[in-house]
Amino acid sequence: MTLSRNQPVFFVRLESPEEIHTATLTALPDADDAAYGVRLPSGACYRAALGDLATDAAAARAIQQTALLARAAYFERKAAGLREKAA
Repeated sequence: MTLSRNQPVFFVRLESPEEIHTATLTALPDADDAAYGVRLPSGACYRAALGDLATDAAAARAIQQTALLARAAYFERKAAGLREKAA
C-alpha cells in the first residue's frame, strides 16, 4: 500500500478499536520516526503504524476485528489472573 501526505485513510486506534476513524495523513515515516502522523476531523493527532491504517473500509474492518480479538484475549488473560488471585 502506497500512502502519501494529505491522503484520506481509515485509522483504527488499537487501544480503543471499537471505532474506525476517518483521518488524513499528516506525516510519513522517515529515518528518525517509523510512525505515520494522522489527524482526525476533530483535530486530534496520533502516531500510527502502517498496520493501523487502511485505504478502504473492508481492510479497516479487518484491522478492527483483529484488534478487538486481541483486546478480548488480553482481558480474558487478565480475568484469569484475577480469578487465580481470588482463589
